[in-house]
Amino acid sequence: MLRTTTCLDQIQPEPDANLLALKGWFVADRPIRRLFAQLPDAKPIAVWLGDPRPDVRAAFPDAPTAARSGYLFALPAAAQPQHGTWWVEAQDGSWWQLPADWTQHSPVQREATAVAPEAVPADVRTCSDENLVEDRLRRAFTRGSGITLRLDLINKCNLRCIMCHYSQDEIFKRPAKSISLEQFRTLFEGIAPAVEVILLSCADEPLASKFFSEIVTYLRAVRPGLVICFCTNAMLMTAPLRKVIVEQGVDHVLFSIDGVAAATFEGIRKGANFQRVLSHITALRDLRRRAGVDRPILTANFVMMARNIHEAPHFIQIARELELAYVDFRHVVNCFGEFALQDEQLQHYPGRFNHYRAQAIAAGAAAGIVVYIPPALPTEATWSPGPDEPVADAATALAIIRGVPADAGELAPPKPKIPRVTEARLQDIFGHLYCTRPFTEITIRNQDEVLPCPWHRVALGRLSEVPDLKSHFFGPRFQQLRRAMLRPEGDENCRGCPLKGQELPSELDTA
Repeated sequence: MLRTTTCLDQIQPEPDANLLALKGWFVADRPIRRLFAQLPDAKPIAVWLGDPRPDVRAAFPDAPTAARSGYLFALPAAAQPQHGTWWVEAQDGSWWQLPADWTQHSPVQREATAVAPEAVPADVRTCSDENLVEDRLRRAFTRGSGITLRLDLINKCNLRCIMCHYSQDEIFKRPAKSISLEQFRTLFEGIAPAVEVILLSCADEPLASKFFSEIVTYLRAVRPGLVICFCTNAMLMTAPLRKVIVEQGVDHVLFSIDGVAAATFEGIRKGANFQRVLSHITALRDLRRRAGVDRPILTANFVMMARNIHEAPHFIQIARELELAYVDFRHVVNCFGEFALQDEQLQHYPGRFNHYRAQAIAAGAAAGIVVYIPPALPTEATWSPGPDEPVADAATALAIIRGVPADAGELAPPKPKIPRVTEARLQDIFGHLYCTRPFTEITIRNQDEVLPCPWHRVALGRLSEVPDLKSHFFGPRFQQLRRAMLRPEGDENCRGCPLKGQELPSELDTA
């Protein structure tokens, strides 16, 4: 027996495609593999089933399919959706049939009739659901959902951090290559309507680009609701750049800081000056206060390793003083190969990491600072600091922050925030699959290679060959990768992902 409850929420015309989109929910008392809808004397239609429905889950807490019971499918605009048939293939391979009523906008409970597999009509059994994912993605875009675009504005960095590829001479000394405003406009315009968030840094220093201010100003002018973010070491964040950041309403700035003592920080971020970094961040904080706005959100990225893990809990004091929204503690990752600093990786010191991890979480809770940090490492041994364990102290850093003078000069009113209206976030729609990034992101590496994320092993295209980003994202290689996300193991080029390996925090962890 298969018990079901179904409801049609809305029928929405799609004039551009000459279709009618039917949206509702379908709950069953056993997991469903595939769902089909069929009108009388018509071919069956594969139905997308999997949109998150927290309201349905609350109403049917015991139903295994309730949490992702939202369905969506389309009929020709000339069709009159009234009565028809639901065909259900359960996860166990059994087939079921029940009447469908697409005139009913209130829940309908029915028991489905079992159908022997050999008795299922051939056009139902062979009905292709290959395009379901792409159809759902395109409909999400038409209803306001958007992707994240990641790229670097320049292939240079002013620092040579020990865990970074810029520690290598051939990378640090390579010829500079920047994206000009005109080049950026050409790259961005085709994909712009689909972009919700843009990150102007992946692996390089965005403030090293002489076009940074022009590009930020352009983005805010053409896309007032765009969320603009970037990561920086703050060394080059001078007063004129701070003014642009606040006036143009940049949404989020992530700072790279890996210690509370100058010696620790400067030993990791080679070429950086601890006092200058703290002074620049403090000045931006104060400029934001002066403008009377809450943007940009200020956060910090703290790369944990053997030499600095004892300073992690004390960094929360600096975070509170700088008014950071959160601290993103992360491990040195293996994806850089020889740059991964094996001796510094905390997987070799699980007890020590777990000790300071717990302290960092507790410090964050006490200070009201959100802490993102990877899970505790498995170990049966207990660890406590010995007499040779270094002692951390944030007093000097706090004194630097409290002594920074405010920026002078006039400040224009910051650009207002225009919220994006969206039906649902792509991360929520596709959150039940192996990974959401092939649906939600485009990463441009080395100003040419197009990837779904910074860690994918192979590029899915090159801008030097096809300059239109939209053609890449909706092209065959991205589509093939998205279909692979339907499998429990994902795609072979996802192996070694630091998010899946929990080397980087992907969710808030406060316990």
